[in-house]
Amino acid sequence: MTFPLDLHKMKLGVTTCYFNQDVCFDVVRCVNMYNKFDLNYTIVYIIQERSTHNGEVEVMFHFLTIDYGGVSFGAILLRLGLAVLIGGALGLERKFRDRALGLRSYILVCAGSTMISLLGRFVIETYQTGDPNRLNAQVISAIALLGAGSVIITREKRIEGLTTVIGLWTAGTIGIALGEGYYVGALLTGLLVFITFTVLERFESAILKRRTYVYFYFELASPRDVLPFFDHVDSLGYEIQTKTLHRSDPSDTPTVGLNLRLRRPPDEDMNDMVNRLAKFPELLYLVVDSKLF
Repeated sequence: MTFPLDLHKMKLGVTTCYFNQDVCFDVVRCVNMYNKFDLNYTIVYIIQERSTHNGEVEVMFHFLTIDYGGVSFGAILLRLGLAVLIGGALGLERKFRDRALGLRSYILVCAGSTMISLLGRFVIETYQTGDPNRLNAQVISAIALLGAGSVIITREKRIEGLTTVIGLWTAGTIGIALGEGYYVGALLTGLLVFITFTVLERFESAILKRRTYVYFYFELASPRDVLPFFDHVDSLGYEIQTKTLHRSDPSDTPTVGLNLRLRRPPDEDMNDMVNRLAKFPELLYLVVDSKLF
């Protein structure tokens, strides 16, 4: 039989229709077949029987249309699910290394970006207006602003957290790609970011251990200890390649910070080098890259 309703016009609303009892099965079968093959929206039906004045039984169908904005319900679940998996994998790696932004932050950013991308498509499909690219652009800008608060300039004048923030920004772009259905690009980017966080970090550490210069931060008790400390470094046979001096606030204790780049013999152990430098009596503490150990 021919279905008496034009299902393609049943969008964004509730439609109520009455049918004779003997066509009830055909109505249900037709709606279910339509929902099976249509990818944009689903029609949910609620059946209620009622008796007419002549004793016949009519079936009242309440049709509720659920519009997915041009994307099927299964595709929405797939995209959000992939966003959670990719964002979770990247965030878990960062949390494992005790970074400020970890599992939940990466999942929320990646899934939220996916949702914004899907929302842009929904607005276009439903209201025939708007520009989804504007929403995506605002997401990228907002993530950059969000991550700026996690970048820390330490007491040693070093920047920490920048890689984690860039990873968070990349997770947002992955979410946008998933929302637009660009699965291949999103998966490959997620894989490359994960490799960058894990494999390349170990590769970087191996390269750093081979270099003949080391960056140190030294903090001395007072400004008059600077020249004696330089003499101490020279007496140990280390060449000072670059140096930067930082004076503390006069209201605080009159300490002095030194950023030095020292050349070391390639066969010298880093622990021995640190122990020899630390013997200077007025040295409060020193900091060296942990990747060198």
